[in-house]
Amino acid sequence: MWFESYETGREVLLHTEDVELGWSREDGVLVLLRHPGGLNVLGYGPPTLSLDLALGTTDGWLSTRAFARFLWHRIDAESDRVSVMIAVGLGPLTILDRYTIREDLISRQVTIENAGLDDLRLCGLRLMLPNACVGPAATCRFEAPGNSVRPRVGLGVAAAQRRTVLPRRFFAPGLRGGSAMEPTPSQGPGLLALHNGDPALCLLCWYETEAEAALPFLQGRDGISTSVSLGHEVGLCGWLRPGEQVISGTQQVVLLPSAWTAITAEIDRRTIATLPEPARWLHDTAIYVADARRHGGLVGLAAQLPALADLGVRCLALLPICITGGNPHSVQDFERIDPALGDLAAARALVRQAHDLGMHVLLDLPLQGACVESRYLAEHADWFVRDESGAFVIGTPNGVPVVGLHPNVIPPPGRYQFDWQHPDLQQYVIDWALATAVDLELDGYRAVEPFNPAPSWNRRSTHASAGSLAPLRVLARLRPALRRVRTDAALLSTLPGPAFAPICDGLFDYPVHHMFVHAALSRLTPQELGYYLDDHHRVVRGAPARIGFMEMHDTCMINPLADGLRGSRISRMLLAGMVLCGFVPALWSGQEQSDEAALRAVLRLWHEEPALRMGSAAFGLLDRDGPAVFSVIREYAGRRLVGLINFGAHPCRVRLDSGAPALPVGRDLLGHAPIDFKQNAAGAYALLAPFSCYCLEF
Repeated sequence: MWFESYETGREVLLHTEDVELGWSREDGVLVLLRHPGGLNVLGYGPPTLSLDLALGTTDGWLSTRAFARFLWHRIDAESDRVSVMIAVGLGPLTILDRYTIREDLISRQVTIENAGLDDLRLCGLRLMLPNACVGPAATCRFEAPGNSVRPRVGLGVAAAQRRTVLPRRFFAPGLRGGSAMEPTPSQGPGLLALHNGDPALCLLCWYETEAEAALPFLQGRDGISTSVSLGHEVGLCGWLRPGEQVISGTQQVVLLPSAWTAITAEIDRRTIATLPEPARWLHDTAIYVADARRHGGLVGLAAQLPALADLGVRCLALLPICITGGNPHSVQDFERIDPALGDLAAARALVRQAHDLGMHVLLDLPLQGACVESRYLAEHADWFVRDESGAFVIGTPNGVPVVGLHPNVIPPPGRYQFDWQHPDLQQYVIDWALATAVDLELDGYRAVEPFNPAPSWNRRSTHASAGSLAPLRVLARLRPALRRVRTDAALLSTLPGPAFAPICDGLFDYPVHHMFVHAALSRLTPQELGYYLDDHHRVVRGAPARIGFMEMHDTCMINPLADGLRGSRISRMLLAGMVLCGFVPALWSGQEQSDEAALRAVLRLWHEEPALRMGSAAFGLLDRDGPAVFSVIREYAGRRLVGLINFGAHPCRVRLDSGAPALPVGRDLLGHAPIDFKQNAAGAYALLAPFSCYCLEF
């Protein structure tokens, strides 16, 4: 690979055919990134470190009490790449900041070494692109698809964000887990972007790892609205003895001479992994997530299966039927069915009856942890996460771990977190899952993973956080084993991030659920929702089935309003809207009792229309001159459907021709609310009811 490098008194510079890079010889900060002879996209502000580390505590960031020092650099070249190593001293640490350039892709990985004489407790790492701006600041836009962030955010709004301050709604319409960003690669894609149309230029960065997740973030500077630092805060934790090293995941960076809407191929090539031989039936199904406790046990649920099948349910997903401790996902004993639900014979009969009715049956795989009464605490205490003092760690229902709790103390509501680094625990759960699948003739599992796993300090390990993504290794081993038992078995995940895309057949899409609800609350405009979904479809292209829902087993904790909307026009509108946009519909226990007719129409339409399940999707506003009504056009095999959603609380009139030749009057395939078609000299138009959703066939 061709390159040239040289040094000035202030910088180390590298030129390739595709990019030019430069690092400060004072503190090792990346200060130059541009195409040859083009615009620099970094350094528009006061000096800012491009990395930081926390020692001792999670808020003990070294940048607040130590200066970074450039030590040395080294350049290595191969036929297809060139690598630049920047050595930086920060407090008692030596940091080897390696940048590997392949064509226009820059891969950054950090090695952290304890250069001192004492043991150090590493608690976090931040990787940043400091003070970035793409093109003129007035027309620069920020994107973070797959998060609770508005699309097409202006640079001035992005620059107002701070890591330690909750964002306002003009940046993020709502928060999930206390943040507008989703951890990557477990919950979100982690993709951050700045782009401009004049000139067409787009800066992308994301984070890839097989160990610990990272939280994307923005960091502005007071008084500066013309640049913002893009970064990922990596949950890298562990003990470092003198001379020991730990290596981070990889932050990927690319600068493209393209507009944001024209980078689909680049996103596909660099961020998407595909699942081999996915369960095709999942894209054609409708899921009912059932807690047998709410249906009078296994026998009571079995009695309701004919009605669910008649409703349009084609897949039954059971919450855990083993003995748990209050919370259905806090395991007491994997191997014993809860006697309050029934026995093994009742479980087998339920599955057989579901199969006879044409339903697939999945069982929840609870991976979050065990309740205080669990036998595993006494028999396998090493299977659980502990803090640095040796105390057990409790994961609460909202996903925030509670540390410092000893075994003889009554825990708050929650569960002891499993330590998935332990190979015996992994093998035990895999063996149990396979044996149960064979015994009950299951069609697969829905994995319920920990939302916010705590690092395990059980051992004085240099990588205490390595277990945060360890459930992935369990699922990666489980799925092919399930396929050997049942060739069309499916594995679903409640975490929708890209790390699960190559492993799971379907992902419950929580960010999309939240953004639809925010649109109904007028926190997000219909046009912004269209942009959001368009970006979402491009970023997750090639991924497994994405599952949409209004209620689920945990929405009562993370979005209580969703459960409170049951039976309302808003609830019907939102679920139907997700279906029209191509999301596999999922219902929660009892949801059908308030909306049977509406749900029946939605599920019937989903099953009957291949254009909804497999067609292309174009999102936008049907009538840009009139009310802001969201539209989606679905096309497949010559069939064209138009979905309309009126997110407003008032009836509205929408032209159906949008300036094109008048369309013939269509018929509404959903029939949720009356729709009045009219024709005048200007063309065809329709009157839409408040909080209504329509699927029109022209």
